[in-house]
Amino acid sequence: MIGVILYIQINAKDSVFSDYISVPLLVSINLCYLIKVIFDREIIMLKILILFTLATLTSLPVTAGLIQYNGYERETDSQIVKGKKLEWLKWDVTRGQSVNTALADYSSQGWQVANIVQVIELFSDFKFGFVNLNDAINGKNFIKTQPWTASEETPHYYFTQLFGISEGGTTCIEYIKYHCHPMSDPWYWSIALYLNLEKTGVQGASIYDDFTYKTNELTAIYGAYAELNNGEPADFNFRGYSSGIALVRENGVPPTNQIPEPSSNKILILTLAIIAFRRSLKIKASN
Repeated sequence: MIGVILYIQINAKDSVFSDYISVPLLVSINLCYLIKVIFDREIIMLKILILFTLATLTSLPVTAGLIQYNGYERETDSQIVKGKKLEWLKWDVTRGQSVNTALADYSSQGWQVANIVQVIELFSDFKFGFVNLNDAINGKNFIKTQPWTASEETPHYYFTQLFGISEGGTTCIEYIKYHCHPMSDPWYWSIALYLNLEKTGVQGASIYDDFTYKTNELTAIYGAYAELNNGEPADFNFRGYSSGIALVRENGVPPTNQIPEPSSNKILILTLAIIAFRRSLKIKASN
């Protein structure tokens, strides 16, 4: 019971168990105490501890995978892309929303709409090509294509995996073998709206990875594509069917919805504390 002694302070009045015990240590304590209970033949308490141990094990966190590219990263179970200076909300999270509805949902968490300068820096970090700010301000679209490659290790591919897939995927299945995108080289497209320089409206950023398209006559390949549409801006109520809203905030903003500790752990902690205290009384009485 060394683990329990480290975290339990027993005095004449009450028993206190630390709220900051780690889950792996908690499971180890449970297993150690289960062995002790077995030898003591406390069958009823054993059944209770088995139930709580199972509840504890099922609440263990799952380690998420990590997607990384050139200073940007996102855990696979997270909606937030961490960049060099900013955090970005995945573009597909706000798919189909307008600026006004997206801000209504997320501004309380520190999110704001990215401006054209921030999006240009994003494109530069992913090496989509040089974007001239003056050209963008003057309404000139930025369009840059890259030839098809067999490898998926491209900046366009990583961008879509980090920022979310607005459209696309694999469409070739058992009964659809033509006019579709095969699993070996699917089509991934990310698109979002951002603020123009004057912040009077929104414009669109679009990125898709290279892909293969099969027809009944041939198999065609298409290169990767990145675009900033700097034409006439749309208003803040505009909704694109596939486009999300490019939302950013400063790095390190704490989340507003912390995940609470599973209640089963707290109950188990209290149970162990009571048992330890009761056992200590028995030992003192026997002495």
